[in-house]
Amino acid sequence: MVERRTFLAAAVAILAISSTAGFPAADGEESGSKSSPNEDFLEKAVSNIESKGSAISEFFKEVSKDKDPEHLKNIADYDKLILSLIYSIREDGSLFTDFILLLLDKAYPAKSDAFTETFKNKFTFTEPDVINVLQYLGSRKDYHYIPEHVLESLFDVLNMTTEEKFNKPVIEYGLEKGYAKGMKRLLGNKTTVNEKGDSLLHVAAENDYMDSLKTLIDEGIPVDVKNKLGQTPLYYAAKNEHNDAAKYLISKKADVDSRDEDGDTQLHIAAKLGDMEAAQGLIEAGARVDADNEGQTPLYRAAQYDQKNMMSVLLGNGANLHFNHNGKEPIHIAAASNHTTAVENFLRFEVKVDARSQDEMTPIHWAARSGLNQMVEFLLSKGADINSVGSIKRTPLHEAAYWAQYDTVKYLVAHGANISAVDYSGQKPTDMARYNDQYAMRDLLKSIEKKH
Repeated sequence: MVERRTFLAAAVAILAISSTAGFPAADGEESGSKSSPNEDFLEKAVSNIESKGSAISEFFKEVSKDKDPEHLKNIADYDKLILSLIYSIREDGSLFTDFILLLLDKAYPAKSDAFTETFKNKFTFTEPDVINVLQYLGSRKDYHYIPEHVLESLFDVLNMTTEEKFNKPVIEYGLEKGYAKGMKRLLGNKTTVNEKGDSLLHVAAENDYMDSLKTLIDEGIPVDVKNKLGQTPLYYAAKNEHNDAAKYLISKKADVDSRDEDGDTQLHIAAKLGDMEAAQGLIEAGARVDADNEGQTPLYRAAQYDQKNMMSVLLGNGANLHFNHNGKEPIHIAAASNHTTAVENFLRFEVKVDARSQDEMTPIHWAARSGLNQMVEFLLSKGADINSVGSIKRTPLHEAAYWAQYDTVKYLVAHGANISAVDYSGQKPTDMARYNDQYAMRDLLKSIEKKH
């Protein structure tokens, strides 16, 4: 009986703090006349837990045996508001007592294995319970006092309830019903909700939960927050044709061309993933179809990742196959970057294998100067001219020699490159070596010349 009275005293103190007819006051509300919970109800609640069996009874005695038990003290200090809410939910005491133990399972690790699964499997909330909890969390200014372990336990049981009853996670349920503020507070210090790194704002945008979308922005979630793939909420709104959500995000200064850490825009990301719906939605929302990332446009990204259908979509929306970046077209950048798939796709879309950059260099020039033998081989297999000359009459062999690409020099010569070709100033590939004091290269070329 001493243990029971200790528990009752603590519980009465907890529940009396903010209870008005058993329900806590919301932000800015007057509490009105305060009434303490009925001790008979609490007696009933304690009897309820003891009736569940000796193991539970022993656990209850363990956590309440001290005059001021640490676990109950912690809950009284930090969770009094949640407990007063729980008191309001059911009058038979079962949820109240079970939930105290649920909250304790992570605060009291020695007991968690024995009790966590038992209680999580024995009860779930009803729909009004879930709504009450989310409304409650959203209404309090002092929610940040609630410990993370309590929020985690609360999240677990709410999620179990919505999965079981509505076949959807509590995050989707809460945002769909418009309890965005409560959901944000339920997550505590967490800012992401899944393995992709989506935020609550991503979920709201993806599912067109307009009320929650607006609330979350008001709550301070950045409108261009990015997940692990660099996707913003606007990406999801555009992908799913949620025009109102997209327009609202843009009205709140969402950047349709927002870039990830690598400099890719949202349209680059859609192109890379072959996400046609997102690409079309982003373009309709005003995304720049030729957004430039060091010469790599969304069309380039689609070519690089072998998204042929995406290339057709982008070209149909005005993408430029010959986009100029510092005098180079996408095929030149692809050749210099060893992006064979991109080059192959550009060729499929009728870009010429010997397309000229501003200085009249062809893709094979760029591959040779970078020492990319596989790219050189690929271009030759597609009909590239091994002895094509640029504006100053240098061949791919000149470029390879100048940049000291030994293996490429050998490969080019073995496949018919003209060792005696001269540039505008009469310099042969052998002469290129001396510009960079490449004596080994010079000796190599001289030995080749003698053989020819």
